[in-house]
Amino acid sequence: MKGFTITELLVVMAIAIILWSLSTMVLIRPQVKANLDAAVDALTADIKSQQTKAMSGDGSLDYGVHFDADAYTLTPQNYAVEMDSPISFTNITFAGGNLVFANGSGEVVGFALGQNSLTVTNSAGGNSTNLTINQYGAIEKN
Repeated sequence: MKGFTITELLVVMAIAIILWSLSTMVLIRPQVKANLDAAVDALTADIKSQQTKAMSGDGSLDYGVHFDADAYTLTPQNYAVEMDSPISFTNITFAGGNLVFANGSGEVVGFALGQNSLTVTNSAGGNSTNLTINQYGAIEKN
């Protein structure tokens, strides 16, 4: 008799499914990390842009960023940036959720240690990046 038994076919199919599952998980993980990195990079660029506007401003407008759980708003332009679904902000320690830069100097207005950080979290992959901003507006990622 030629051919394979049903048991042999089932074993081969089980091995193929296990290998496929493992490879899928390995390929998805970098994409989740890349989404988080892209969100952090965009946020960092927007914060630096607001600081630059405050430093070169005419002195009548306060430039800054207001943080909510799933979005941030650039002030005074009131331009809202919504985060993609699995990405959110947690542990926002800025007073009132506001990060404001002083006109002329670009320093953080009302800076207080312990009230100068937030965490960007990707709930899909469990990854997160903590951003800490010093009184001069320098951003540290960790």
